[in-house]
Amino acid sequence: MEDFDLQYYPDILQVQEKILSCLATGPVPVHLVDGSILEARYQQMWDSLAAYRGRHIIAYPFKANYQIAGLGVFNSLGAWAEVVSGHEYRMARDLGYSGNRIIFNGPYKTNDDLRIALREGCLVNVNDHDELTRLVDITQTGKTEYKVGIRLSARLTQFGHSRFGFSIENGEADSAVQRLAEAKNLCLTACHTHIHGDADDPDIYRESARKFCRYIRERIPNYANTIESLNLGGGFPAHAPKPKSREHWNPRQIDTYVDALVEEVESCFPADYCPDLILEPGRYLVVDSTMFVSKVVSRREVGGQQLLTSNGTISMVPMTHYSPQIIRAYSPQLVLREGEAIPTTLYGASCRENDILYQGDYPAVENGDWLIHYAAGGYNANFTPEFIFEKPPARLLDND
Repeated sequence: MEDFDLQYYPDILQVQEKILSCLATGPVPVHLVDGSILEARYQQMWDSLAAYRGRHIIAYPFKANYQIAGLGVFNSLGAWAEVVSGHEYRMARDLGYSGNRIIFNGPYKTNDDLRIALREGCLVNVNDHDELTRLVDITQTGKTEYKVGIRLSARLTQFGHSRFGFSIENGEADSAVQRLAEAKNLCLTACHTHIHGDADDPDIYRESARKFCRYIRERIPNYANTIESLNLGGGFPAHAPKPKSREHWNPRQIDTYVDALVEEVESCFPADYCPDLILEPGRYLVVDSTMFVSKVVSRREVGGQQLLTSNGTISMVPMTHYSPQIIRAYSPQLVLREGEAIPTTLYGASCRENDILYQGDYPAVENGDWLIHYAAGGYNANFTPEFIFEKPPARLLDND
């Protein structure tokens, strides 16, 4: 079994009583969320933005984990909500976010979504010309002027061109800026970009910010008096194993990435231009806060191998397919199993033959032992279907 550094994840000894209380009084499998880690990650990013000369905003992308959004930690810390559908927008409103603290991105917004979001003061970032056409159509009557943003995209060295947003290289962005200038009731006041997720090279962030800022400075007329916010998106790596699709993986501390972005912004624009700077970290904020806990319900030995069955399933931790999982076995009293490692296959409880959570060397365990998946906070809960079993709930350790 790979030896992962667990320093970033919940300390079992410090939260042992809370974990045991949760496991004794609620359903298992369960996502256990350490609120202190959520707060720490938010504060680390906030502190890293402190050097920026203007106002800075952190928007939590709901798509990373709806359950954590529902716990209210980020809302209480002052984060905005970033949503990419009408469903997520309504969720944010139900959770107490006012419209003017919601950023609406994404490639598909219905006309009703757009009408409601604009009416409630949400910052809508237009993704493409089809959406822009619909937006012009639904706002051209009446006398209300609406502030909107556009998503800009550029070809990046390691990733190529994004499918999202208006390209700054083929004239799409110029056309969008011109159409908004001519629109009766629309005013371009924000620009947004976003690199591919889980990018570990600070130079990619620099390149993205440099192209983004230069376009605004050189191609948007009177930008200093009209563009009120720059949104540089997210993509920041979390404290988690290397994605299986990456040959090399060298994540740095968060301030390395934020410093790169801030330096590019401030070097591109004059000192008296201080638009709001918005970042949208998802994985970085939530991944290492959450443990997925299941139980060993069956153990047998066949041909010198340990075959285990958990009452969790691969569909409850689908990010297993994205990167290796950090899974530790604990006794019913939460004592770590550390015996000699033997060849092991850990199966999930579904009826699928390929429901395999782990294969490799693993300590001998017993029925009733707890299995803790660390770094489980990013996307697992959102991607979990109601397949065979109910969707595991999330519980906040700090509230128990």
